Parts: sequence; structure tokens; C-alpha cells
Amino acid sequence: MAFIDIEVDGLVVRASLNEQAAPQTSKAVWEALPFEGRAVHAQISGDMFRMLEPAPVGELPVESETYTQHPGSVVFFPPINEIAFCVGRAQFSGQQGHYAVTPLAEIEDDFTEWAQRTNNLNFSGTAPISFRRSADQETPFRRAIPDGPEIGLSFGDATVRARVLADSLGPALADELLEALPLFGEAANHTWAGAMTLVRAEREVRLTHAAAAAGTTFHWPGYLYYDPVGQQILICYGDASCNIQGVPTPLVPLARIIDDIAPYAAVAGSQLLEGAKPIQITRA
Repeated sequence: MAFIDIEVDGLVVRASLNEQAAPQTSKAVWEALPFEGRAVHAQISGDMFRMLEPAPVGELPVESETYTQHPGSVVFFPPINEIAFCVGRAQFSGQQGHYAVTPLAEIEDDFTEWAQRTNNLNFSGTAPISFRRSADQETPFRRAIPDGPEIGLSFGDATVRARVLADSLGPALADELLEALPLFGEAANHTWAGAMTLVRAEREVRLTHAAAAAGTTFHWPGYLYYDPVGQQILICYGDASCNIQGVPTPLVPLARIIDDIAPYAAVAGSQLLEGAKPIQITRA
């Protein structure tokens, strides 16, 4: 695992290059370090900013193409060697729509201040941005873990932990979710969402306080969601956007997986050929 430091206007974050999914791009960026430029808002992509100058990495293909981003994801757009950063609800876009990009790196830990500063570039104007190899190449990737009760999720032979998003849900909905556990059933891919697991529980999951909660049409890997209309739990594990014939479906984020999502994603990907898998969601 290779780490880089990204500094914008005096604020520094550490990021891990995505060497597994983007080996060519990661290697090219690593060998080009250090380099710098100007950071500007992405304008038509939501909560996203970009480096104005092309990255000095030569000609590269799109690797492990993705059309969705989540806060903390750093992406690369090969046609113009552009590096862009998602700091909120964003999707890399151009005048012709959403574009496929390479998932280049992931920013670690809590980068709230960095995100606030950079998302204000639309008003403040350009700021200096620089990239360099991190002095700390030893400390493992630090994941920001939300506060809230812990729950367990078993899907096929994969088991991961998640934390209930208690602060954003509020006590009434958080308690209602915990009281609904344990849930047992089976799960397969949602037919309108992409990399999104649909949980078909043995009993109805009715979270009455979810109707008043803030839903989102941006669905991020590692999050458990609730559909107040369908009264179903869904779990995003990759590129996903829940919609019905192109109309986005607002979902309420309930919890976030705090372990490596790869084992879960492997099981979720296998069900296309193997069918539904047993699933359990329990209190820790």
C-alpha cells in the first residue's frame, strides 16, 4: 500500500493509492511525484473539485471504470489527465453527462475541514494544490468510524461489522432500527440499482420514523439503506444508484460497514450466477 499527501491551501490529507484496481495509474502517479498545480471547483459535478493543470503522468487507459463517487474518493479522467476529488454528494460529469473515471485513491480518516475548504473554491477561487509521497508509509489506512451502536451483518460466508448512524438518524429511528433486529432472510441484487443488495427478510421491516428522515439519491459503498416506500433494507457494495426507470429513489442511510467490504462484495457479486444467499443482521 502506497500513501501520498495531498495539500490544498496549507491543509494536508493522506490518501492511499488504489494499486489493486488501478495499478497503471497508481504507478504513473507515484513515479511522477512530487507535482503541483491549482485547485478549482468542478462546477458541474456537485461537491467536487479538481486540479486545473493536467497531471504529468502520460497517456493512460481508464482502469476499473466507475461512474459513481463517494466522499473521500480521488478519481482520474484519462482523456485530459484530470485528477478530481469528491468531498460530498458528487458525480464526475461533463456537458454530455456522467463520465467513466479511474478510482485512483482514497482519502483517510476525518477530512471535514479539508472538504469544507475545498468545496468553497467555487466562491474563493483557485488555491494551490500539491502531491507528494507521504513520509508515513507504515501506519495502516485510518478509516473514520461513525459513532453509534454496532451491528453484525452475515451474508453467505462473509461477516462484517457496521455502525448505526445514530447522529444523523436521531434517537427515535436509531432505536426503532435496533428493536427490529435480529433480521433473517435472503438477499440478492436489486434489479434497479447496480451493486446494491436487496434484503428479503422473513418478516416485514417497518421503520415508521424513516418517512420523516432525510433520504438521499447518492448511494455509497458500505452503507445500509432503508426504502420507506418499499419498506426494504438495501446494502450498497459498489457502483450503485437506486432508481426506477431513471427516476432516482431516495433512501435513508441507516448504518455504515466499518470492516473491509471486499468479502461482502465478493459474495454479493457471486449471487448473479448462484442465486440468493442467506443474510442476517443482528445486534452486536
